[in-house]
Amino acid sequence: MMQASSWALPSPWPARRVGLFGAAVPWFCAVVALLLLFTGRSNFEALPRPAIIWMTFGFTVLIAVHGYVTARASGMIPWIAPVFVVALFFAVRYGLAAVFIDNWHEYPWQVFTNMRRTFFRFGSWQYLPSGCYLILLFGAGMNIGLTLAAAAGSGGPRSAWRFDESRLKRGVMLYAPVALFIHAFAHFDLPLTIKFAVSLLGEVINPVIAICSYWLFSSRSRQERLIWGAFVVLLCLVSMRVGLHTGQLVGSLLPWMLAGFGYVLARGAPPWKLLLPAVPVLFLLVLPYLSIYKQAGKRAIDTETRIRESLVRYERVGTAGRMELTLERTAARFAGAYMPAVYARYYPDAFPYEYGKSFLFELSSLIPRPLWPDKPYLSWELNHYPVRLGLASKDFITTILFDAISEYYLNFGPTGVFVLAILHGLYLQLLYNWLVLYVNPVIGSALVITMFLTNEDFYGIGLMMTAQSKEIPVWLALLYLLSRVPLGRKRHAVQPTA
Repeated sequence: MMQASSWALPSPWPARRVGLFGAAVPWFCAVVALLLLFTGRSNFEALPRPAIIWMTFGFTVLIAVHGYVTARASGMIPWIAPVFVVALFFAVRYGLAAVFIDNWHEYPWQVFTNMRRTFFRFGSWQYLPSGCYLILLFGAGMNIGLTLAAAAGSGGPRSAWRFDESRLKRGVMLYAPVALFIHAFAHFDLPLTIKFAVSLLGEVINPVIAICSYWLFSSRSRQERLIWGAFVVLLCLVSMRVGLHTGQLVGSLLPWMLAGFGYVLARGAPPWKLLLPAVPVLFLLVLPYLSIYKQAGKRAIDTETRIRESLVRYERVGTAGRMELTLERTAARFAGAYMPAVYARYYPDAFPYEYGKSFLFELSSLIPRPLWPDKPYLSWELNHYPVRLGLASKDFITTILFDAISEYYLNFGPTGVFVLAILHGLYLQLLYNWLVLYVNPVIGSALVITMFLTNEDFYGIGLMMTAQSKEIPVWLALLYLLSRVPLGRKRHAVQPTA
């Protein structure tokens, strides 16, 4: 028999008073932003290039460190709270990426020598200082927004919805196979008009994996650990079909990352002992193979043939080639600093600012298609922006649209980047505050984690809010209904604890 357990998250550190460092950094960010706006982009670009690159890296690291300190001071798990985890991702995707882009061509490429010019193709390397200018403005604004919202969320849960955990476990066991079928198999062949709506019923499997992993690592009985362990592994293995079908790296690794965050929910920190040996395996075996597998998808072959041919090519490229593919899948793929650089190259010199046009397209997606049969398809409309810059072809729909920094800039310029970055940080942390503190600590955290991991391209608040305004109500309603599945005999609901 599965035991009922508390919904409470571990609290490694009690909430405490913010120190001098925690209070000073947001003010420092405000001063930096005002100086950048006052001096202008052209004067900033006159600084020595190495100084710009390392200044950007150092500033993003400062924001990440401050986020960690702020999360601890607020009594949050830093590895879940946006004030740290988003800031850490920002430091890697933009600060560290600026260093990678600047030195990318210096790597001794041996097998895939054409990769040496990856960041020269669209002007990313040439206009990197312009991108750094926008990165600094965004980082300053986001830190202010995250910090303000984190202060409002300190002190632990206030109240929570009545989710019966014992019944939810039973409901998840019953519904997960249905969600898994929709997510990993059925939704690929659905008509475009209903694809997104039906997919929501399947994509709930992502937060479910994190919740089930939490139950696994918080279980007190050996029998329950075996049950949830087998269930989580099964969910992750089947969910990997999404990545195998699309060839996308994130689709293949997402289920396992969600399971890892379930461990963080239960224990309060990442599984460092597992991560240390897993990283070499990931970099030397998994990532190069997935890169080859993705390239094989350019030909119309079935999945089985694709797997087999990728294994053959994996053996042929050798160790040097595998390392180069790993760099391409990690450092190049997630080097987000290239995008602000490219958009800064063309706006406003070649193209005028849009003044909110992309946000109007995104808001239009909230109108149901039955009420607006001729509603433009959002992907096609937003695809015009990367096509205009040469980042994508006209007839090819891509997720490489623009990140938050680029979208804010192409709409409202540098001032818009700073102001909207404050709102960006506020939105992410306030959403966390509501879901975790006022809905349910575990379920809310699982939703936050899922939305964070599926936004690896760092989209802005327009795309995030329009998608999440549909995802969150559907997923919460599903999980609430699953927590009402009868157990066969009367039980008392497990009340959340602070």
